[in-house]
Amino acid sequence: MQNRRGFLRVMAGASALLACPAFGAETAWTPDWLAAFRAGGFDPAAAGSSVFVACGDVHDPEYSQHFLAQIDDWNAMRPAPRFVVLLGDNGCSVSRNFGNTPDEKGRARARQELEGLRTKLAKLNKNIPLKLVIGNHDTLPGETDAAFFRQVFPDVKPYEAFEDSGVRFMVWNGGHDGGIDPRQRAWIREQGAKRPKDGTDVVFAHQPSLGMTERERGIPLMVRETFAEHAGPLWLIAGHVHANATSVFALPKTKIVQISQAKSVNGYWIYGMRGGRIAARVYSDVAQGFRDEPLPDLAKPARPIPLPFEGRDDVVWSLLIGDDPEATRAAFVSGKGGDCGTWWFYVDELVYRLPLAAKGAGATRFAVLAALSKQRKTGEPVHVSASADGAEWRETPLLETRAAVNLFAIPEALCGAQELFVKVKSFGYGADTCVGGFALCR
Repeated sequence: MQNRRGFLRVMAGASALLACPAFGAETAWTPDWLAAFRAGGFDPAAAGSSVFVACGDVHDPEYSQHFLAQIDDWNAMRPAPRFVVLLGDNGCSVSRNFGNTPDEKGRARARQELEGLRTKLAKLNKNIPLKLVIGNHDTLPGETDAAFFRQVFPDVKPYEAFEDSGVRFMVWNGGHDGGIDPRQRAWIREQGAKRPKDGTDVVFAHQPSLGMTERERGIPLMVRETFAEHAGPLWLIAGHVHANATSVFALPKTKIVQISQAKSVNGYWIYGMRGGRIAARVYSDVAQGFRDEPLPDLAKPARPIPLPFEGRDDVVWSLLIGDDPEATRAAFVSGKGGDCGTWWFYVDELVYRLPLAAKGAGATRFAVLAALSKQRKTGEPVHVSASADGAEWRETPLLETRAAVNLFAIPEALCGAQELFVKVKSFGYGADTCVGGFALCR
C-alpha cells in the first residue's frame, strides 16, 4: 500500500480491535534465531520440527535497503526454511497509488523495478522454494491475474495451494483492491471443499482485511465462506499496513489469527511448525536481532468477521461499489479520487445517484459505507450533501456511525424525489476518506 501515516491510522482502528498483548513484551532480543526459538520452548532442529520465513512489503527499490542481507540470512539458516514467502508490494510502480494506471513511461519504470527485484531474488538458494504474493503496488486496477507482474516473473502463479509439514497453505491474490475475482473464488471454493476440516490452514494474502467492510472486502467474504465448517487452526498472514499486529476473529467452529507484518526494511518473521500446526514464531528486527513472540491466546473471546451492512434490518436497498458492474454504472455520476474498482480512496469528490422512488420504499435515511476522515491539517470534517437533481445540494448532518455505516437523514423536501443524489466531498490526499457503498434505509 502507499506509505502514508493516515492510512495506517485507518487500518489500525479496524484491524487491531482484538489485538494480542503488546508486541515484543515477553522475551529479550538475541543475535541467534535458533536461540530465540528455544527461549520460547521450540527447537527448529528437533525431529518433526520445521520453519518457514514470511517477509513483508519489500517495495524494491525504495525500501529494500536490507533485503540482500536478509536473503543472506535465509541462505545461512540451518535447518533451512521450508520456503520463503514475500507478502506483496514486492515492487513500487506497477501502480504507484491506489487507483493509478501508469502511462508508458510509468510501465517502463515498473518493469525495470521488477527486473531489479528478480536479480536480487536470484541470490536466494535454489533449494529454498520462493512464494510471491501479489500486492496492490504489483498489479493494475481491475487486473485479475497479475499479468504485468508475470511478464517479469512468468513462473509466479497469481494464486496457488501447497502442503508442507502437515500444514496446508493457500496463496490468494487480493489484486489491487483486496477483491477476489470470480475465477479465483471458484478455485478457493474447490480447495476448501476438498480439505480436511480439522487441519491447519494458512492463507497468505497481501491485505489483512478481516474487520474491514468499506474496502478490501473480498478477502473477508471468502474467509467466511471457505472456512464456515472448518474446525482446525486458521491463519491469515499478510503485509500491506507496514506494521506488526495480531488480531483474532471468530468463525462458526474455530477462530482465525490475522497477522499483519512490517516492511522488510524493518524485519521479517520466522514461523515454526510441528505436528501439523504453527507452534512458534520469531521476529527478526534489523536493528535488534531476534525475539520469540508468543502465539495469541485463542481462549479469549473474539468477534465475528463483519460483512457490509450485516445485522441491519433497516436497509431497503444497497450498492457495494463494483460488485454488480451494471448497478454501479447506473449509480455512478462523477468521481475524483483513487478508483480502486470496488472502493474509492483519497476521495476528493464523489457523486452517486440512489434509486429512491424505484427501490427505496419507506426510506427516510441514506447511508454511506465509508471511513470518513477529517482533513489532516485543519480537522475539517467530510461534507455529505443530498440533492433531487444533482444541481441544488443540501448538506446533511451525520446521525450515527456504526461498522463503517454512516447514516444521514433524507431531507424532507427530497423524500418524494425519483432519485436521491449523494455527494461526498473530502480532501483528496489531505485525508484518508474511502468509500465502498451506499444504502437507502427506513
